[in-house]
Amino acid sequence: MKKIVAVFVILALCCVALCNLIDIWNKIPKAAKVGVGAYLAAWAWNWIFEPIVIVGDNPYGAFCFGPVIAVDRYIWYEWDELDRNYMLNHEYTHYIQHALFGPVMSLTYPIFCLYSTLKTGNRWDGNYWEIQAMQAPDTAPSWKPLAVWVW
Repeated sequence: MKKIVAVFVILALCCVALCNLIDIWNKIPKAAKVGVGAYLAAWAWNWIFEPIVIVGDNPYGAFCFGPVIAVDRYIWYEWDELDRNYMLNHEYTHYIQHALFGPVMSLTYPIFCLYSTLKTGNRWDGNYWEIQAMQAPDTAPSWKPLAVWVW
């Protein structure tokens, strides 16, 4: 009898919590829901597919954002193979970090950038996410991009 009561109490608590979550969800603006859905879709992409590499004019050199690795034309066409391999592996490390940590990485990356800037004078040397990515090898990438788009 105690088990039946315990199961009933657990189910009742779950139902009440779910009702409250649904009420909260209904009060969120549609634009915010779409944004959250897009973010979760990008996070899921990282678990299923390889990244899409976009080559074009990029003032940051290279960066990873969700399922996309953006690379400047100069890096893609002019850098020697070892440096380009290192950059691709570095950005792929960020791609994997996003797959594993998702929202945690997205929320903590700017905080670690600020911490690193205050501590070392730049955004990279004291940033946990960048320190991990800097250990990427300069060998040929073991992954193949899902697509390479040149703009």
